[in-house]
Amino acid sequence: MVSIFWERNGGPKVLIRDETMSYFQLAAFNPSTRTWEPSVEPDVFVSYTLRDIRHMMELATSCVQVGLSVYADAMDPKVLGDGPMLGRYLKRQIRASRSLVVIWTDNTPKSNWVQWEVGVAYDEKPVWTYNPNNVTLPSYLESDSIGRDDCLAVIVNGLKRDLR
Repeated sequence: MVSIFWERNGGPKVLIRDETMSYFQLAAFNPSTRTWEPSVEPDVFVSYTLRDIRHMMELATSCVQVGLSVYADAMDPKVLGDGPMLGRYLKRQIRASRSLVVIWTDNTPKSNWVQWEVGVAYDEKPVWTYNPNNVTLPSYLESDSIGRDDCLAVIVNGLKRDLR
């Protein structure tokens, strides 16, 4: 369910409500450009395959419940198509975020986009791995410098600690 509400200081906001009835911000109206835009400088960029959208929703909801803002392309009305233009746009979103969480499942190795998104963020910001099905991770995600866990609460609490 998508809802629009008016925020006193920032104008209208678009929210999405998932099956747990939790809301999180989808986009905000930018009065200068008169367009809907995703949250600026989100705390967390979520990298996932569309087959794992349920895990993305769980992660986004948990992050928002502890006060972290989230960017996920499924919630961005500007994400259309494929190819170089999309790549440039997503690279800007990754660079604007404060961290990246990759949701790694059996579906992920088939996605060039997820692996590319991790590569964009890898040397620039904290990268966390949420491994809900406890599958084998590629070696580049096994690094001790990267937070990883199969428990959503551990990931969210680690993000909250590191980003505050």
